[in-house]
Amino acid sequence: MPSKILSFLILSLICSVLQAADLTSARKASESGDVAAALDQYMEILTEAPDNFEALEAAANIAIEMGIPELAAELWVQRTNLAVTVGDRQTAQLGNEVITSIYDSMPAWIQQASERVGAYNEEQAEALLAIDEMSAEAQSALAMGAMENAIAAQESALMIARDLFGNVHGVTITANRELGFIYRQIGMAQEAETFYGDALVAAEEGLGPNHPGTLEINALIAELYGAMGLAEESQMIAEAVVAGYSEALGANHALTLDAK
Repeated sequence: MPSKILSFLILSLICSVLQAADLTSARKASESGDVAAALDQYMEILTEAPDNFEALEAAANIAIEMGIPELAAELWVQRTNLAVTVGDRQTAQLGNEVITSIYDSMPAWIQQASERVGAYNEEQAEALLAIDEMSAEAQSALAMGAMENAIAAQESALMIARDLFGNVHGVTITANRELGFIYRQIGMAQEAETFYGDALVAAEEGLGPNHPGTLEINALIAELYGAMGLAEESQMIAEAVVAGYSEALGANHALTLDAK
């Protein structure tokens, strides 16, 4: 029996030494900027030692840096569960906060696409302000039941947006979407579908099919089709919206869950 205990202790010591060496190698890879190699090494460590706190946190942080939020969240869930097991309330609370922020965050490409389609120069700033004021006027008129005024104001905003910014600019996409929404609110479904469709085509070109801005327009179309009695088409689009959010942001992101 003593020999078995001694063998176990020796084996544990060897594993600890090897694990420490692997951690050192992973740290060096991370410090040198080779984050992909560092992540691979940390994940190898976790294969052998899934409760290694340092490897869990380091791998999760690298996953965030590399734009792999699902992996980062998975690792932080594991780290948080371990913290709860050992009674480390502070780390458990931190872990829950990090997990929430991961699920609510947006990948860099989404922000970049939004900035690209929304770019404008100083000369266009005044026109952009005028468009915003017209859209605000349209929404105010809609709220007061002045439907013709709402349509006229939003049509003016859309005309200026198209002329000065082009069809694929963010302000034009928004103007089309808002005009579609006004027509939807007053029960003119065909007109609503037309302007929603124009907004969708431009959004898919400028932002991409799985950008939240594009998916939001698709969701509006799904709602419109439902109101028109096109249940099958509405359900199909709604499911595609959820799938788009899940692919772009992850299954547990707030926008994905809200779309379900």
